[in-house]
Formats: sequence, C-alpha cells, structure tokens
Amino acid sequence: MEIPDFPGPRSAEEGETYRFEFGDESEHLTVIEMTVGDDGDVTLTTTEVDD
Repeated sequence: MEIPDFPGPRSAEEGETYRFEFGDESEHLTVIEMTVGDDGDVTLTTTEVDD
C-alpha cells in the first residue's frame, strides 16, 4: 500500500490546529486533526466517519 504525501503545512505555529480530511464524505471519511502545543508537542486526533 502506497502512502500519499501528507497534505499539511511544512511548519506549524504554536497553539494552531490543522484539520485534514481523507476519503469520500458519502461513504467513509477519515479526519485527522493536528494540534501544536505551546511547548511544541504535537497531538494527533483521528476520527473515522462512516455513513
């Protein structure tokens, strides 16, 4: 399985949240949210949405 390039910023600001959606909203959607903490730590939250 080939993994595509992650369509995100190459740098991120502290306190910012970036949202990425993959898939087809009518059938199955994967949402990834990346939050950059004040200390530079990154938190990823993944949500699977099935219709």
